[in-house]
Amino acid sequence: MIMKKFVLAIVTLCCFLNGTSFGQAFTTQYDTISVSTAAFVSFGTSNTIQTTQTTNLIYTWRIVYQNLPNDWVNDDFSLCDGTSCYPNIVLQGQTKTDTVRASKPVDLQLHLRPGSSDGTYYVTLQLKDLANTTSKNITFQFNKWPTGVSSISKSEENVTVYPNPAREAVNVVFDESLNAKNVAVYNLIGKVVSYYRVAGNSAHLDLSDVPSGIYFLRLMNAQGEVVATRKFTH
Repeated sequence: MIMKKFVLAIVTLCCFLNGTSFGQAFTTQYDTISVSTAAFVSFGTSNTIQTTQTTNLIYTWRIVYQNLPNDWVNDDFSLCDGTSCYPNIVLQGQTKTDTVRASKPVDLQLHLRPGSSDGTYYVTLQLKDLANTTSKNITFQFNKWPTGVSSISKSEENVTVYPNPAREAVNVVFDESLNAKNVAVYNLIGKVVSYYRVAGNSAHLDLSDVPSGIYFLRLMNAQGEVVATRKFTH
């Protein structure tokens, strides 16, 4: 009995020192998340990953399955973790490394612009912690329907970006019905160069540290879904 208690104490101490337990090293908000559109405008969604440890978690992710049509794999594609945003080359399955802070979950955000192909398509990611205690697949499901194009495309008309071309800053004014909470500026390879939280129906974006070029401005709601996209020149 004494020996059993001693072994149990040693195992408990080792787990404590490693900052983890025999359970999962992380959890995700969803196993599968689905979004739908009937338009050709960019849209997207996000899934939250949260560590169960008391210390920061380093994990890897890679795309292990996807059936996106070729006309969906375009310059609007981006997959963002807590560190960076990646263009459509990650569809080839490269492994990326990211960190989840103990006090702050990470949103894995996938944005794309549908092509002419209607249907249901999937992008599946495999997540692993570096200690290989937890491995999990999560799936983003995208549905594009052939109806209702005009009513959804109308949301793009409710966004005004000026001046365009922009110099030191750009202003964006949008309809309150979009429920936009964040505005992100992406370059042509899908990397976020600026990110802003907004209140009300307008935002003033400082571009003084942004290099000249062509950019995409994406408005996102509280769930991380892209509700409108506009292109501008700086």
